[in-house]
Amino acid sequence: MHLHTFSPLLLLPLAQSQVVFNPKNIDYGSSSTNPSLPLDLSSFFNNRGFAMRPNDSNLNGYGVGYPAESLPPSSFVFNGINFTFPQYKTAGNDNVLALGQTVEVPRGRYFSVQMLASCENGLASGYIDATYADNSTSSSPVLVPAFYNWPYPAGGDIILPYYYTNTTIDYNRSMFYQTINWLDSTKELVSITLPNVTAGSNSGPGGAAVKTRLHLFSVSMLPATGSGIDLEVQYARSTQLWMEGTNKTQIVEVVINNVGQEWVLSNNSARVSISSPGYETVVPGYIKRLQPGDQVRVQVGVVNAGGVATGTVGEATVVVNGVGVDSSYAFNATYGIAPYEATYESIYSHETPNWYNEAKYGIFIHWGVYSVPGWGNVGKNETYAEWYWYDQNLGPSTPEQTYQYNLATYGPNHNYDDFIQNFTASAFNPEEWVDLFASAGANYFVQVSKHHDGYALFDLPANVTQRTSVAQYPHRNLLQELFDAAKEYQPQLHRATYFSLPEWFNPAYKEYGFGSWPGGNATNPYTNETLPYTGFIEVEDYVPDIIVPQMNALADMGTEIMWCDIGGPNMTAEFAAAWFNTAAESGRQVVMDNRCGLPGDFDTPEYARYDAVQTRKWEVRATLLTPFQARLHTDDHQSQTWEWTPSHTATTAPHQQPHT
Repeated sequence: MHLHTFSPLLLLPLAQSQVVFNPKNIDYGSSSTNPSLPLDLSSFFNNRGFAMRPNDSNLNGYGVGYPAESLPPSSFVFNGINFTFPQYKTAGNDNVLALGQTVEVPRGRYFSVQMLASCENGLASGYIDATYADNSTSSSPVLVPAFYNWPYPAGGDIILPYYYTNTTIDYNRSMFYQTINWLDSTKELVSITLPNVTAGSNSGPGGAAVKTRLHLFSVSMLPATGSGIDLEVQYARSTQLWMEGTNKTQIVEVVINNVGQEWVLSNNSARVSISSPGYETVVPGYIKRLQPGDQVRVQVGVVNAGGVATGTVGEATVVVNGVGVDSSYAFNATYGIAPYEATYESIYSHETPNWYNEAKYGIFIHWGVYSVPGWGNVGKNETYAEWYWYDQNLGPSTPEQTYQYNLATYGPNHNYDDFIQNFTASAFNPEEWVDLFASAGANYFVQVSKHHDGYALFDLPANVTQRTSVAQYPHRNLLQELFDAAKEYQPQLHRATYFSLPEWFNPAYKEYGFGSWPGGNATNPYTNETLPYTGFIEVEDYVPDIIVPQMNALADMGTEIMWCDIGGPNMTAEFAAAWFNTAAESGRQVVMDNRCGLPGDFDTPEYARYDAVQTRKWEVRATLLTPFQARLHTDDHQSQTWEWTPSHTATTAPHQQPHT
């Protein structure tokens, strides 16, 4: 195995045609040395994944390929790590299909191994094994998303504008992902064994097993050559975040590794600050404890020096000092927090603020017209209760049996929209709800504002839709009432909203319809009658005329998390730029999930767990009571509705109920 010699290269987002690097990890370091060492994998290449035209490669066995015209350069620095990257060849292979190959490395102590990878489908999981000179081994998990994901675009680290199929161009973005795996830095490493991946999990609810394969494009080793206490800055960056409770004290994030052989302890008084003509450090960071082989992300609070304009780029140096501690790292800083622009790159630079990172536990409430029947079957036939309307329309041959249940309970002439008049909210007490959330220990709540049935629990302009809880029964702005109660009685709770971009049977969505969201009027499955869509207003285009005004209304109400669902056609970049900027003007830091049609700020695994450490933020969603829906089963397999009232026990209260 050979190591490449490497001259550090500053990588910019558009260094190659249309390639985008994750702006949160682009390396703007200007220090003269970078110790990481890329491995030469060319002797292991066994797959062709780069193409100049359809069917020019065979990444996944079906003629798929990354666009060669948009590949990153052959060498670059990303996230503080040197990488070499294969380039297009008219013939031959260009990547490693991971099958458990053993790769020898020059003997030495190493801090971590970092790879650029992708898989073919779902999430590929496996283990990378390390063998040391004393014959001991260590193993750590790897989890890598697919080269493309739709309709939930993944948060890739290197993003290309499209990919080739065997017949055409698919304009969904294709991606590579960086993985980081720990190595025992106290021992001499002999070799690493790549994962042997033949299966993984899908990205849908429950993460069911799927066949997939893992592809590796670059592997780099970070040595740990220090002795005693040795703190090494891997990289530093100016963020768009500010410290909570301040007048926008900008956060500079610094990644620091202990590549030495001794602990850093509180008596070392390790202090992290930023020295720069454009910055003043007002909140230094401190490292109280860090063992050999561990990494810490330190936040340093800075403000612009006098006369320095926001958005100016200049030099800065991370200074780490203390008793027995002395390290520095030069980087190119962006002074101040600039406004967001309505572009993919700008919105992708947004990230979760500290309040969200520290929240840990939130409560998700599904409450709407679907709560009137409140039924989703039981046992092996159980499904989401909020999918009642769609499941009913699938007919009698599905395991959910919603068609049969609705026929037996309500008869053939009863339609889903007839439930609207029964959605009375008569026992709804928003004060009791928010008190319950707080007593349960939640730090935020997410209320479904509009599900796939298109019924909104908030007010909207008459030229957008009349399918709302204000224009229809119960003629109340239920979401506003809940937000108002939270602000008055539990102001520490962060207020958030779930929002479905598509609507199953909205006539205006028909031109965009896909999969389980076809658009167009529903049909009574018993009589074949075409059904009106209660509250529908004719519009020219569903996306700008319905989605955008609805998202704007939620932003105006003060939502702090835009928890979208389904994605699909959207104008999210335009919406998010305005929302982020307006919120920032009022001193608020807001969050967007990965289901708005862009990668967003955090991922949303559903009834699933990640097997490996992820640097990207995520939120696991799972019910606390029963799978799929918040309801109680009775002996006759009926279920109680799940509106909470004081006479119910706490277990029937609204609780975390995620779904698509």
